[in-house]
Amino acid sequence: MSALVDVAVSYDLANNTGRFAPHIVGVSTTFILLCLSVAVIFVNVSSANENTQIYVKSIEADNPENKPAALDVKPEYIWEIREFLKQMDAVIIERKLYRDPELSLDRLSRKLIIPSRQISTAVNLQRAINVSQYINLFRITEAAHLLKTKPVSITEVIYEVGFNTKSNFNREFQRIPEDCGYEPKRMA
Repeated sequence: MSALVDVAVSYDLANNTGRFAPHIVGVSTTFILLCLSVAVIFVNVSSANENTQIYVKSIEADNPENKPAALDVKPEYIWEIREFLKQMDAVIIERKLYRDPELSLDRLSRKLIIPSRQISTAVNLQRAINVSQYINLFRITEAAHLLKTKPVSITEVIYEVGFNTKSNFNREFQRIPEDCGYEPKRMA
């Protein structure tokens, strides 16, 4: 594509003294960027679909209370999901994304450039909690670390790690399940 633009600009320079060269470059650059954007989106969507081939087993007949369906995951995808979650944990900790008090699944998805469904499925399968609880685990872990290492009030820490209110912090602190599979890591 770049070569075609060069040929068109050269032709314009030879025949029209470069009168249309800026237009040729501008239009072609816009077209090239559009093509590249579409290609990136297509690659991300197709790789996300390949990496999240998780199959939901319908148990509606055995579920009179309308509880969520049990998730069956092919064994070959369990390792991929674990690795994905480890990488996601590392990025969230490194960038301290959990400190954003307005952090939601959609916002996290945009910041990580990962489909929200992929994030939600990985967290639900590996940690048996929802994404909100997952983010709050990071907040609670950092709050505990800060309270142990800095002479600051709990109120300062609560807001610093991303909670909106003290009552929200207290509720989330008491809600953290012991068997959620989360191993707190020290955060710098």
